[in-house]
Amino acid sequence: MKLEFDPEDDQAFPASRLEILDAFSAWFVGHDHCTKDHAKGVAGDIGLALEWKWAYQDGNLTWWQVSHVMDYLLEWCPRKLSVSPNQCDDIREALGHWFRFLDAGKLLSADGHPVEMLLDAVEVLRDDFIAAMSDRSKFGMAKSLFSLGTDAGADMSDPGQVSAFIEQYNDLTIDERKALLPDHLFAHAGPPMPDRRLAPVILLNDDEISRSLASVPILPKFRDLVIFLGKGRPLTKKGHLTLADARVLVDLLATGDEMDPHYGDLTFRTTSSDNLRGLRLIVAWAKKAGIVRVLHGNLVP
Repeated sequence: MKLEFDPEDDQAFPASRLEILDAFSAWFVGHDHCTKDHAKGVAGDIGLALEWKWAYQDGNLTWWQVSHVMDYLLEWCPRKLSVSPNQCDDIREALGHWFRFLDAGKLLSADGHPVEMLLDAVEVLRDDFIAAMSDRSKFGMAKSLFSLGTDAGADMSDPGQVSAFIEQYNDLTIDERKALLPDHLFAHAGPPMPDRRLAPVILLNDDEISRSLASVPILPKFRDLVIFLGKGRPLTKKGHLTLADARVLVDLLATGDEMDPHYGDLTFRTTSSDNLRGLRLIVAWAKKAGIVRVLHGNLVP
């Protein structure tokens, strides 16, 4: 069973979530002798903690420290969840059951805190957790709007009443909206935005373009290669230029290669254009630059 995930991987954890929670439920039913329905409810609360560990932390569901318990119970849950005090206990106790499950299966990471310390944190934070869950300064935008709607008498489980409340809220001025919501929702977080203005583009005159071309000899070679190819030239089965085309290009592009080199009285026939290093490099660079490409067995511009 996979319990460590890349937080950037959008597929792996969702695909494994059910398997993980089913494994926990089977253990919990056998360990606590509870009903399957009760185990399913606890697993649902554990699922929230695991999604947080994956999406907002490091993705390692076996590595836990007291700081993780504090961040989850005192920061993330108050920002995201709207639950009763009794449900707060369910969420907190479910986290403890997850730690026991990992410990029982010897799955708890040795790099984290021991299970006793984690369970102590779950118990010690009970009152702070309940208080944080009703502390409006910790609410996120969605939870803040939910609370405002409830205060206004709207049934936030009724889509029609939710829509009506949102319309009323949107009719308020910006200052009126800010007065109803926690200040931190409007505070700018993180470093200042970079200045994305671009410098003006200075166009070169013909003389400057000519000097630039002369300083980069590969560019005329690319031009001559494109002119030679025309609508395209066929390649061999291995994807190389034909020897006939290679003979022309060696001279045209001044590649420095020697066709059929002579060594004393011996002549070594060039049997493949792939043996012509200079030509091979020019074609490879042209491909990399997007100047030429292979299409249906032909080299084309």
